[in-house]
Amino acid sequence: MADRTASAPTQFGETQRLVEGLPIETQWWQSLGSSTLDGLINEAFHVSPTLASISANLRQAQELLAAQAGSTQYPQVDVALGSQRQQMSPSSQGLSGDARQFSLYNASVGVHYNLDLAGGNRRALEALAARADYRRFELNAARPALA
Repeated sequence: MADRTASAPTQFGETQRLVEGLPIETQWWQSLGSSTLDGLINEAFHVSPTLASISANLRQAQELLAAQAGSTQYPQVDVALGSQRQQMSPSSQGLSGDARQFSLYNASVGVHYNLDLAGGNRRALEALAARADYRRFELNAARPALA
């Protein structure tokens, strides 16, 4: 590939040069100095259904990753407290006497953790993280394409 073109002379008589590897400004339209163009592109960013859809997909992927990470990386703890009032009639057991009332209190704690011996949970988290990264790259690519 030639690094100069002969068909597009510049203002000062030099030929145009192609320089590889220079960073491209992500908001290239701002360097043109047109407030009207800036306003139109910003409005397009705000009302674009494509960007809204891609942003929603990104949020969904991030939320799925956070939910899966919370349910597989950390132990789950269940705590339950309960109380109830009971009445027992001795006549139901063939005894004599008045009905008795008593209170019954329950408390329980349960802890469980999913062991990831084969690495399936870790691979699932990596896949969800990759999906979130893909959605983020998709959003970053859609903005300049829309501009």
